[in-house]
Amino acid sequence: MIESVSLQKRFLEKRRRWNARRKNRFKDLIGLNSRRSSKKVIGLIGLSRGVGTSHLSLMLGNYLVNVLGIKTAIVCFDDGSLVDLLKQIFDRKNNSIFSKNNEEVEKFRGITHNGIDIFSHRSCENWRTLTNTYQYVIIDISVSDYNYSKAVKDFVSCDKKIIVGSMTPYKLNECIERFKRIKTLVGKEELSVVSMTYNKEEAKALKESFGVTIKAIPYEQDLRVTNGSNLKWLDELIFAQKNISHTI
Repeated sequence: MIESVSLQKRFLEKRRRWNARRKNRFKDLIGLNSRRSSKKVIGLIGLSRGVGTSHLSLMLGNYLVNVLGIKTAIVCFDDGSLVDLLKQIFDRKNNSIFSKNNEEVEKFRGITHNGIDIFSHRSCENWRTLTNTYQYVIIDISVSDYNYSKAVKDFVSCDKKIIVGSMTPYKLNECIERFKRIKTLVGKEELSVVSMTYNKEEAKALKESFGVTIKAIPYEQDLRVTNGSNLKWLDELIFAQKNISHTI
């Protein structure tokens, strides 16, 4: 038993070092200073329930904060449930809910999780003021959100628009209908599409119908870390010249 635990520790340490080396090489490759000098509002909008919008928001936030060192905030356009849940978890662990010396987090009743400042839209309706403090602001809009229709307008005005959906058969039609409506609002802006679920035949059909390329969201088991194999995908999603969209 002791030997097994020791082997596991050595394996985890080896993997940690491998990830660190890969991240350092990646930073050199992308030109980290150019990434840090940019400033954007990233909009994520879900096309159905449970498609992974918040999961992807946290993946992007973790990459920006803990890989690139960019100050980032996430605004959840929900009823406050995600922020409340995180507060409950922090309370159980006897941790401070608010960041010390962070006026924005205290002012808008937010919470800091893994270095990312997270706010509920209910307590931060004038969320654009956050762009004065944060280099990147991510807005997370889910279908179940109480102000989804209004939030769509905020989404359209974002610098980077990411549409999150599902190719699961029982969700696909709903996603397609919402995608059509959002596409009408966005206009001729080119969209690439990504999904946590993937079907080659459906992807081909959707590309023929809407001209969108569907890519799979990479798997990330622990949102507190960024797997080295996902670095390129996350960086291209945020910084690619063409607007990339996640969905269906």
